[in-house]
Amino acid sequence: MGRRQWSDRRVSVRGSMTRRGYDATGLMLAAGVGVACAVAAGLAMAALASPGGFATRLASLDGRLDELQRMSRQYGAPGAGRADAVCNRPASEAADLLRQTMAGDAGALGLTILRADVAPEAATRATLTPLAIRLEATGSYEGALTLLAHLQKLSPEVFADTLDLTSKTTSVTVSFSGHAFCAA
Repeated sequence: MGRRQWSDRRVSVRGSMTRRGYDATGLMLAAGVGVACAVAAGLAMAALASPGGFATRLASLDGRLDELQRMSRQYGAPGAGRADAVCNRPASEAADLLRQTMAGDAGALGLTILRADVAPEAATRATLTPLAIRLEATGSYEGALTLLAHLQKLSPEVFADTLDLTSKTTSVTVSFSGHAFCAA
C-alpha cells in the first residue's frame, strides 16, 4: 500500500483530469474571483435592462395623467358618458323618434333606405330599456360615412354592435346594428 501524506494547507485532488494538488487558499481565491465576476455581470445586465430616458418618459406620462384627470373633472365624472346618452322618455316614443331621424338623415344624404328598424327589447336591468337598432342603406360612399357620423351624434347615444360597408361598383351598402338605451 502506498503512503498518504496529510497536510492542513494542501488538499490533494486526484483523478483522471489532473494529477496536481491545489492549495486551499488558491481555491478560495478562485471562488472569490468567480463571485466577483458574477456580481459585475449581473450589475451590467441590470444597467442594460433599464431603458434610456426612462425617468423622462415616466415624467411625461405623469403629466399626461394629470391632464386627463383635470379633463375628467371638467367634463363630468369618469365613465359618465354624455349627458344625453340615455333618453328620458318612453322607449316606444324614443324608438319612433330615432327611426324618423335616421331615415330623414339617410334620405337627406341621397341614400336609399333598405331597412330602418328601431324597437324596444326586454329590459335587462330594472332601470334601462334597450332599443335594438337595425339600419341598412345604399348610396354613395361619402353619404354612408356622413350617415355614420350622424349616428354618432344622435341622442340618445347609439352604441354599435356591428357595422358592414359593402362596396358595389358605383355605390356602397351600409349595414348597421346597435343599441340605444332609455330610462324605464
